[in-house]
Amino acid sequence: RHTHMTRQRRLPVPPVNDNFYNRLSIPGQTNTVSGYNFGAARETGEPSHAGSGGSRSVWWSWVAPRSGTFRLHASSQGIYSLLLGVYTGGAVNALAPVVSDQSYGSYSNSTYYAEGEVLFSAVNNTVYTFAVDTGSGDAGWIQLALTYVPPPPNDLFASRILLVGANVSGAGYNIGATPEPGEPDHTGFSGPSNSVWWAWSAPRSGIARLSAQGTTFSPVIAIYTGSSVPALSLVESGLFVTQIDFTAVGGVSYAIAFDGYFGATGNIQFTLGMLAPVIDSPVFVPSGAVQMTFTGLPGSIYVLQTSTNLVVWLPVSTNTLPPSGTMTLTNYPPTNDRAGFYRIMVQ
Repeated sequence: RHTHMTRQRRLPVPPVNDNFYNRLSIPGQTNTVSGYNFGAARETGEPSHAGSGGSRSVWWSWVAPRSGTFRLHASSQGIYSLLLGVYTGGAVNALAPVVSDQSYGSYSNSTYYAEGEVLFSAVNNTVYTFAVDTGSGDAGWIQLALTYVPPPPNDLFASRILLVGANVSGAGYNIGATPEPGEPDHTGFSGPSNSVWWAWSAPRSGIARLSAQGTTFSPVIAIYTGSSVPALSLVESGLFVTQIDFTAVGGVSYAIAFDGYFGATGNIQFTLGMLAPVIDSPVFVPSGAVQMTFTGLPGSIYVLQTSTNLVVWLPVSTNTLPPSGTMTLTNYPPTNDRAGFYRIMVQ
C-alpha cells in the first residue's frame, strides 16, 4: 500500500516585493513574471499610482537593455481596480512618473479579472520601476508581461511606403515610431513625435483627398513635396482631422506623414486619391435607360445630376463609391426627352 502525499508551498505574506527597496528584478527586453499582493501595504512617501491612491502595492525593477518603445501588460485575478505605474528614481519618495494606467475588472466565476497596459519609451541602461496596486483595497494574483515594440517599417522618411495608383489605400501604425533629426513640426504645435511615412504620385492634376476615417487615434497629418527630410516643403496639414484636401499636380511625388499629437499612437487606415471623378461616355441600354460608369475616390460621396439646358441641374441619386473606386449608374429619362446632360459632383 502506497501513500501519496502532496507538499504544499506556503507563500510569504506580505510578499517579498511589498516594499520598493525589495522590488524584484525583471531581466531581458521581453519577459513575463508573476506575483500577488496578499498582505501588501503602502509605504510612507509612496506616490499615488495612476492618480488613484492605492493600498496594496508590489514592486519590480527593470534595466532597459536598449532604447526604444516597450509595452507593459498587467493582468490580475481577484482585483477589481488594477493600478499600474512606471517610474524612474532611486527612492520611494523621489520617484518620477513615466506612465500609468487604471483599469477595471469584469466579474466571472465569483472573482474579478482585470487587465491594463502602458506603452513607454525606454532609454538604454536606465533603471525603471514597475508598481502594481489596487484602487479598490482588494488583493489577488498578478502577472506582468514586458515586450519590446519594434518601430514600424516606415518609421523613417527614407523608408516611406510607396502607394501606386489613382486611388489607393494605406494601413499601418505609429506605435514605436520616432522623430528624425531635422524633421519638420507637422502642424506647428508640438513637434514630431511618432511619425510614419508614405509616398504617392498624383496621376493627374486636380484636387486630391486623404481620408483617415479608420485611424484609431486623432492624428496629425501633413502632405509634403521634397526628396529628403531637410528639403520638405509643406503642401497641406491638419491637426485632429481625418480628412485633408489638397491641390495635386500630375506626376509630382508627395510625402504623407502621420504623427501623434503629444505622443498619441495607434493604428492607421486611410484612402487617398483624386477627388474629381473620371466619367465614361453615357450610353443607352436596350431598356431605354441611360447608363454611365465612373471612377473616383473610394468612400467619397458623389451626386448624379441631370439638366436639359446646362443651367438648371437636378439631382438624380446620391452614391457612396465602393472600395473598388468604380460605379455604374442608371437613369431613366422621360420617354419624350432622350436628349440631356449629366454630371457627377462631389458632395
